[in-house]
Amino acid sequence: MSGFYSMNSVLKNNRNLLRQKKPYLDSFKKYLKNRNGTLENKKYSKEELVLLKKKYQKERKREQVKTITITILILIPILIFVFFIVNNLYEYNNTKLYKEYSIEQEKENSIVQKKIKNKLKKYNYHITEGDKWIKKKHWENAIFLYKIAVEISPEKFEANYRLALAYSYNCTYKKLDCDKGKKLNNKLQKYFPENTQLQKLKIIFDK
Repeated sequence: MSGFYSMNSVLKNNRNLLRQKKPYLDSFKKYLKNRNGTLENKKYSKEELVLLKKKYQKERKREQVKTITITILILIPILIFVFFIVNNLYEYNNTKLYKEYSIEQEKENSIVQKKIKNKLKKYNYHITEGDKWIKKKHWENAIFLYKIAVEISPEKFEANYRLALAYSYNCTYKKLDCDKGKKLNNKLQKYFPENTQLQKLKIIFDK
C-alpha cells in the first residue's frame, strides 16, 4: 500500500509540473501555428525545435521591451502632467500664504501706525497744555504735564528742556525743585553741550 501511495504522489507532482509548463507550451504552440499555418502539417526535428524556441524567446523579449517602451512613453506625459499640477498647487499655496502674510503685516503696520499717531497726539497735547500753564505762571501744573510728555517720549529734547525750564521758573520764583532742575539740566548738557538754552538754565540753577 505504501508503494501505491508514493507512486500516486509522484504522479500528482508530475501533473502539477505539467500544469506550470502548460502556459508556456500553449504560447509556443500558438507561435508555431501562426508561423506555419497549422502545427500538424509539419514535423520538427529536435534541433529545429531548439532553434525555434530560441527565436521565440527572442521575440518574446522583443515584445516585452516594446511593451515596456510603450508604457514608459505613456507614463512620461502623465508624470509631466502630474508634476505640472503639483507644481501649480505648490505655487498657489505659496502665493496664498504670501498674501495672507502680507495682509497680516499690513494689519500689524496699521496697528503700529495708529499707536504712533496716538502717542504723538498725547505727547503734543501735554506739551501744548504745559505751555499754556507756563504762560499763566502755574509752574506746578506745567511740570506735571511736561513730566507726562517725557514719559510718553523720553527721547524728545523739547519735552525734557520744557520740564527743565518749568523747574527753573519754580526754582526762581518759589525756590522749589532747584535740585531736580539742576540734575535734569546737567543730564541734557552731556548730550547737548553746545546748546545755549541749556547754558542759560545752568546759570539759573547754579545761583
